[in-house]
Formats: sequence, C-alpha cells, structure tokens
Amino acid sequence: MDTPEAIGERIRDIRRQRGITQEGLAEAVGVSRSAVAQWETGRAGQVTGNLTRVADVLGVHVAVLLGANPRGAPPSKLSGDEMALVRLYREASVADRQMLLRNAKRLGKAAAAAKPAAKAPAQAKAAAKAPVKAKRGRPPKAQK
Repeated sequence: MDTPEAIGERIRDIRRQRGITQEGLAEAVGVSRSAVAQWETGRAGQVTGNLTRVADVLGVHVAVLLGANPRGAPPSKLSGDEMALVRLYREASVADRQMLLRNAKRLGKAAAAAKPAAKAPAQAKAAAKAPVKAKRGRPPKAQK
C-alpha cells in the first residue's frame, strides 16, 4: 500500500478529473469537507476506512487509489471526452442509458466494418496492376 500522501494525491487528481468538488465528495462519502482536504494532503490516516466509498464515488477501483492497476480495473486517467461521456451516462435515465449503449454498440460495429472496406480499394488497385495469365490456347480476357 502507498503512503497516505500518495493516496491523497490520487484522490485529489481523480476528483478533479471528474469535476467533483471537495464538498461534493465529502457529501457523497458522508464525511466533512475538511476530512477530504486532510486525505488529499496526507494529514489524516482515516482515508483507509472510507476508501471503498471514495472509490465508488470517483468511479475507480480501490486498487487504483492504492497505486495499483490490476487487470480489469478501469484506467485511472480518462480524456476529457471520455469523462464527459461517463458524466452524461451517469446523469441519464435508465431508458436513455440503454439507448446510449445500443448506439455505442452500433457505432462500434460500423467502425469495425469500415476498416476492411478501407483496404478494399488498395487491394483492387493492386489486382488491376497484376498481369492476367492466359489459359492455354485462348487469348487473355479483356479487363473491365
């Protein structure tokens, strides 16, 4: 386990990435704002008792706060667009979340299908340059 200072830095960094204030984190975890400030500066050892709730509120695995990134744990740093998507998803109704997931799956499939199609023109161009072998006794067919 990392030092309280390192854990506090990660809490502060992730909290800021998520756009959560100290007051917001404190309210969600059920502690005072000064307790959160003390955790973030490594001046209080009581963060370990609340680590699970802090991780839940921040949307990360507890191991991320402790300094590890186990396989399957979400990455600790997200881009601005990724954070915005997560925030919007969390604020959406259940029906809207289902719609968002359906659209994301559809877009993923479309992107995967577009990758082979992008290679097709290059393959067709290469095939057009290749010489056509004539069958025995017949002249080569004209290319279309």
